[in-house]
Amino acid sequence: MPRQFLKADKNLVDSILILNKIKIRYWVCHGTLLGIIRDKNLMPWDNDIDLGLWKKNLKKNLILKCFQEKKFQIKKKFFDNDNIITFKRFGGRDVDLNIYELTHDKKYAFQRHYAHSNIVMKLIYVLSISGSYKGKHNQIINKFKFSKNLFIKLKKFLIKNNLFYKQAGFKTSAKLFNNIKKYQFNGLILNVPSNYKEYFFQIYGPSWRKPQKQYNWEKNPNSTFIN
Repeated sequence: MPRQFLKADKNLVDSILILNKIKIRYWVCHGTLLGIIRDKNLMPWDNDIDLGLWKKNLKKNLILKCFQEKKFQIKKKFFDNDNIITFKRFGGRDVDLNIYELTHDKKYAFQRHYAHSNIVMKLIYVLSISGSYKGKHNQIINKFKFSKNLFIKLKKFLIKNNLFYKQAGFKTSAKLFNNIKKYQFNGLILNVPSNYKEYFFQIYGPSWRKPQKQYNWEKNPNSTFIN
């Protein structure tokens, strides 16, 4: 590895090298971009690397092949969807490839998310991970751990029939991701939104310059919810 890359997370370095090699257009986003620009470093409380990709440019099989050749493993999710691919590898942070789409008018970019369609579905989800659940009322929920497989099967059935989740997302101005520039971080040349200050304002609000360890993007009033 080139000497100047040593200060950067190895998984970040290798991810950028892979995407550049296979000519996949990407940009650094979310907390990774915020740390690099604002703090000149990766935020110590942010445990992953966030990179954005356009769904229309996605070469999923090629990406999987190249990352696995570098000893990355796919990190399993609770449900399958095409809004994110997460890789893990010992010695560095997890890498999230965030997949973005355009709205019909092409003015906004959004990353599709999934939420439980109602309180019953949320309860089924919680019971499907009983035994390891750490949320509210965990002592009661974890008593159902011996019935866990039943709820897993029920959850799979509901997902298959499009009953378990509802689709949603949060949108950002598409022009922020269409206009990309080069930015040097510890000797590594990265793609970042040209107007990253506007991006931060849309995502984090006017207080983006102040570090917030407990930040929750879903509760940010500046995020625009779409169905």
